[in-house]
Amino acid sequence: LSLAKGEGRPAAACWRRVLLAEPSDDAAAIVELTPPSDVAVSPADVAATTGAEASSPAASVAKPIVPAEASVCRRLVRLPAPVAAVACGHKHAAAVLQDGRVLCWGSNRQAQLGTDPSAVAEAPEPRFVESLTCPVSRVACGWNHTVVAGRDGVWAWGSNRFAQCGRAPSGSCWPPSPITAADLLDAALVEELHCGWNH
Repeated sequence: LSLAKGEGRPAAACWRRVLLAEPSDDAAAIVELTPPSDVAVSPADVAATTGAEASSPAASVAKPIVPAEASVCRRLVRLPAPVAAVACGHKHAAAVLQDGRVLCWGSNRQAQLGTDPSAVAEAPEPRFVESLTCPVSRVACGWNHTVVAGRDGVWAWGSNRFAQCGRAPSGSCWPPSPITAADLLDAALVEELHCGWNH
């Protein structure tokens, strides 16, 4: 979530998009949670919900409480199977399905979707990372790269300018490249997966 700072008011209109996995028996969907643009929360409103003084700095930057009925949930796309995990980068997103397959969409200018950027510059609809043949259960996205982990290993693709894909620095890395560091040889030990901007 992004809150407006300045002018003494956190505005619901300034909230960024939030990607959520919507559970379903037979399929899954990625949905967008966006409060209406005309909803604004004053410092006094924040003070009433947080206990902060209306004139205090905390009241001007505190997280606003917007009634549930003020939020609008809109389906973005239906996926072919239930979602196990979702991650977002700067201009791309990825989802791991419960069957272990990976879908990516958004910008591919740095190969962050796992395919040749000269062939696919961007994908407005989710597309499978077909060159990734092993099932995975975790995903994380950096600024312009994607990392996944499963029982058989850890793979990365996308921008590799700072060696964030686990290989010698280069422009971009695709198809998905296994990370072979000694500590990752036993992928079953990987419990969490996180990416920074360029690492």
